[in-house]
Order: sequence, then C-alpha cells, then structure tokens
Amino acid sequence: MKRRSTLLAALAVPIWLTAPTSAFAQAYPSKPIRLVTPSPAGGAGDVSNRAVAKHLADQMGQPFVVENRVGGNGVIAAMEALRGGTDGYTVYVGSTTTLVANPYLMKTMPYDPALEFMPVSLIGTLPFLLVVNNDLPVKSVKDLIAYGKANPAKLSFASANASSLVTASMFARLTGIQMLHVPYKGAPASLTDVISGQVSLSFVDIPSSLSLIQGGKLRLLGVTSAKRLALLPDAPTIAEAGVPGYELVAWTAMVVPTGTDPAIVRRLSDEVRKAILRPDVREQLARVGFDAQSSTPEELGAFMRSERPRWAKLIREAGIQPE
Repeated sequence: MKRRSTLLAALAVPIWLTAPTSAFAQAYPSKPIRLVTPSPAGGAGDVSNRAVAKHLADQMGQPFVVENRVGGNGVIAAMEALRGGTDGYTVYVGSTTTLVANPYLMKTMPYDPALEFMPVSLIGTLPFLLVVNNDLPVKSVKDLIAYGKANPAKLSFASANASSLVTASMFARLTGIQMLHVPYKGAPASLTDVISGQVSLSFVDIPSSLSLIQGGKLRLLGVTSAKRLALLPDAPTIAEAGVPGYELVAWTAMVVPTGTDPAIVRRLSDEVRKAILRPDVREQLARVGFDAQSSTPEELGAFMRSERPRWAKLIREAGIQPE
C-alpha cells in the first residue's frame, strides 16, 4: 500500500516516550478499560474494534468495554474519550475523520486532535464501495457518469462520515457530475434511504453493505482502493472502471488523551501489535475488507502528520466548505 511507506518512515523518538516506567504503569491494567469509538454498531470500525478488544482483554487480563458514541462527525466520541482522563483506562479508536479531517470540515472544534491525543497504534485501513439504488438505470461506473451528465443535479449521495463525504465529492469532481449531498449519522441509516430510493447512491464501508449487496438490495459498481478486493473480485476499482487516478481509503487508529503515562502508551501499542499479528484476527477483519495493520506510536504520529495536509488538499479540491 502506498501510504504504508509513509507510515513506516524512520523518525526520532519523541521525548514523551522516553520517560521511565512508573509504578502505576507497572500495575496497569487493574480494572476494565473503556474503548470509546464514533463507529456505529455493525460498521467496519465496530467490527475491527470488537475483534481487537477481545484479544486485548485476553492478553492483558482485563475487559475492554467498547462504547459506541455516534454523532457530531465523531466529536461526541472524541470528547467522551477526553473526559475519561489520562489514567490509561479510557482509550479512543478514532479514524481519518476524527483524527485528521475534522479541523478542515468544521468551522469550530471543541478539541484539537493533533494536540489533545497521543498516538498508540494504527489498527488498519479499509476501502469504500460505491453502491446505488437498484432502480437507478445504471449498471457500471461509466453508466453512472453518463447518467449524471445527462441529468444535472438529479443524483444524490448519502454520507455517513467525513471519509465517505470526501470520497463522493472527489468522485464528483473527477467525473464532472453534480450530486446533492445528504448527510447521515451512520451507514445503516444512509443505506436504508439508498435502498428505498430517497438517495441515489453512497460510498460505504464493506461490513455495513456486504449483506445488502449479496441479498440484491443494493447494486455494487466499484471499490475505491487501488486494487480489486479478494473479498469482491468481480467488482472493478473505480479507476479501472472509468475514473483514472481515483483512489481513496480510510483508516482507524488507537489514541489516548495527551498526558497519559508513556509506559502505558507503549504497553497498549505492543499489545495491539500482538493482537493484529494473530492470523485469526487478520482473517476475521479481511472477511469484511479490513486490512489489519499495527504501528508503533512514533510511526502512527508520523503517519497522521503526513495525512493532515493530504486530507486538507482533498477537502479543498472537492470544494467542501467548513460547516
């Protein structure tokens, strides 16, 4: 993956990770750990979070309790995680949206993800699927483009988060078609309206849409990754289907509030790596199109710093104005 080389770039170890291990950290964990996430139940993030949380609990001897705090473009979950404090018992699994894109999508932010969270580990990356209502008279990406150009502003798209919004806006910009944006709090609600025909299409994660595609309730036109997916080998990439240069994937990562003991950060990162390296975890996530990956805190910090200007540019080029 192209972004992987950036993620694994060598860099100097931050000072906050060189502190000596505290007595508190040596006894950690001594009680259940909250894992706060903006992902709705059943979505890609939720599937990966629960798989990793199960093995973290087994490895560390304490339950990891997943809390889905949906809404506010991920801000609700982020603020809940920050309120949990710096004792290491509240961790946050954020995403491209909450850890990178939000400052460029929102006029005001109650938190600064670059300053108020410390990186722990990447969890993985995932592409989006372009799905349309079955009654829409298109069978391919080229058909969709032609239909959009012949019917200006007739198409609408549902977004469940910033990543799906940028993915659809980028598609519209590169193809020259107009689409009305209809925002939703999560993928399940957005797909209900795509199925009913209230919205034309959506760029959505695989866990939320796979059973609907397989059940014939949605039509799959393409995937946003650079290569076809082993899970859906017959689905072309959007680039090969008629939009050269199109590629966009999202990612999720574990972070903690700034000020958390560096030894706890290191312990969590090491344990995530152990979980991600398990073949059964990787296979479980691969079944929903999730490319499981881990990282050191330093690697994740460097990756997020490189992603901020990249997403700022994508958002600007897509013509998305902060709200």
